[in-house]
Amino acid sequence: MQKHESINSILDGFIKQASGTKEKTDMVCPDCGMTFREFRSQGLLGCPRDYDVFERPLRALIERAHDGATHHVGKVPGRLGGEPSAHAKAARLRKQMQDAVEIEDYELAAKLRDRIEEAESS
Repeated sequence: MQKHESINSILDGFIKQASGTKEKTDMVCPDCGMTFREFRSQGLLGCPRDYDVFERPLRALIERAHDGATHHVGKVPGRLGGEPSAHAKAARLRKQMQDAVEIEDYELAAKLRDRIEEAESS
């Protein structure tokens, strides 16, 4: 059985991992005055402009949370026997391709690239 964590604890973990540089902790929203450090400790943004001000570190968090994707693709419950969407499949394959490139397995990366193109065209 899979252990379920709250979304707040997951986000807190991502925030702590992604916020290692001083540059990110010095960011301040000119509208609400929230700092990235405050966001990291609270897990909540202060105003809509925070998305623009903290875009770079937030994008890294979102990509990590969605296996390299920057858009929510949803899930299909396993008990329904549904297939993941083409977009979700492509996002998963992109992450695998990125991992293959990092370990310099270019043959696998090329195969994954072809599978991504197939998934996106269907």
